[in-house]
Amino acid sequence: SIRDMYYRHEAAGMLSSRSVMFGLLAAEIPFLAVISLSFPVIFVSLIGLPNDNIVEDFWRGFGVYLFFGLNTAIYSYIGQMFCFLVPGQGTAIVLANIFIGLNNAYSGFIASPALLTKNFFFAVQYYFVPGHYVYQGMVTSLFDADYSRNVTILEESIYFDQLCVSDPCTVFVNDYFQAFFDGMWSYATNNKDLGILVLWSVCIRIIASVALKYLKFSGK
Repeated sequence: SIRDMYYRHEAAGMLSSRSVMFGLLAAEIPFLAVISLSFPVIFVSLIGLPNDNIVEDFWRGFGVYLFFGLNTAIYSYIGQMFCFLVPGQGTAIVLANIFIGLNNAYSGFIASPALLTKNFFFAVQYYFVPGHYVYQGMVTSLFDADYSRNVTILEESIYFDQLCVSDPCTVFVNDYFQAFFDGMWSYATNNKDLGILVLWSVCIRIIASVALKYLKFSGK
């Protein structure tokens, strides 16, 4: 493993924890930048953008790419961090899976933000997990303030009574988006969301670096 390789080379005076973390970062950034294009390019090309203007749509599309890229990076970094924090690979995988499960469950996409914030325990996790800021940034970039496209709402929809007065009913994408997320998500918060995700990434890298340097689980 990377950890055992590091122990051998550290004992020989050939590597430090800083050089290992820098090497991982230098190798990962180009890789993450390229693979993070896969989802945004396909998804955005299928559903489109609000068509405000070319410049605005470019920044909205680029925002989707940045948020997805940071999400991919955090998942990669969190796996490395657990590998350096605990002795066994199996334990690290279990912890990473727990993190992914919590990240998805409390992101505000499966259960609505309004529902999660009614309960203190759920609200703490909702505001803590990075998935909240990833999904918020992506969907607001795609749908918030979109008055150029329409959504047809069927009478059996849970949003029919809230948004419609007659059947058939057609509303702007923005109106449906606001109803779906209880008016709690906004494109205006994207810069804050990006900052939080960058902070998450930096903190994970710092914890992983400190763990690699000071926690010794093997002497191979």
